[in-house]
Amino acid sequence: AEELEQARPLFREQGVAYPGIWQETRKAPLVVKSTEDGLRLSRVTMPEIPQKPKKRRRLRGNVAEQDSLLFEGDAIFPDGCITAILGPSGCGKTSLMMTFLKQRDYLGDIVIVENGYVRELRSIDQKGCFDEVGIAFQNPSNQFITQNVTEEVADGLSRRYAGETPEQIKQRALDMLDTCGLRKYQKFSPYMLSQGQQRRLAVLSVLAGGQKLLLLDEPTYGQDYRSARALMDQVCARVKEDGLTVIMTTHDRGLAEAYADVRYQMRGKKLIREDGSK
Repeated sequence: AEELEQARPLFREQGVAYPGIWQETRKAPLVVKSTEDGLRLSRVTMPEIPQKPKKRRRLRGNVAEQDSLLFEGDAIFPDGCITAILGPSGCGKTSLMMTFLKQRDYLGDIVIVENGYVRELRSIDQKGCFDEVGIAFQNPSNQFITQNVTEEVADGLSRRYAGETPEQIKQRALDMLDTCGLRKYQKFSPYMLSQGQQRRLAVLSVLAGGQKLLLLDEPTYGQDYRSARALMDQVCARVKEDGLTVIMTTHDRGLAEAYADVRYQMRGKKLIREDGSK
């Protein structure tokens, strides 16, 4: 322990995390652009066991608290900033993300507010939902749609920059890969990458799209400090440039305190806003 002080510069250089590294390198939080726009939850209850997709109907009646993962939860995820959801494994963080994608039923109201225009999530069809909401899953191999690392990022960029040439799109994709140390794997299949590399690629691919709401499920799991920092810097750049609403789940409190403007804990089947959030 007494040698840690001398070793810190070497650890940072080599991308090795140590206790307190996020606090030492914390960046100034983003300025929350609006407290009105974004995503709002009002008395949302999420059943512990969802219906099968083919049998899914809008829930009616009540769900008992003991049968829910989230019970009458309220939250505001403001536009133009990063919100972190912390909590132990199994508390329902990933299930909440899937609810935002309309893959799970819920009671209460989930509304998307943009420029004063309010829409309940139920009123948006599935295609419209995926046009507005992007996600990087915990298991990144579940979301790959190409057999080439560069194409995986370029696919989203081509929709976002529809007027650009294929060469321009490819260069944008390579630049993004370069920020996270993946450019040397540009011709690989995504399935040939390590799990940590796959996770970085999955986050980059969702950042490449034009969605205004991004869900990042444990985006830095399995990453060393250097890779996690590069990835989160990319996320911050997109939030600052495009005013995105980013919601991420994480077990890493240091990461959440370093990058999230707003923090919630999932505890006792509630979403509890932490003191110190803006």
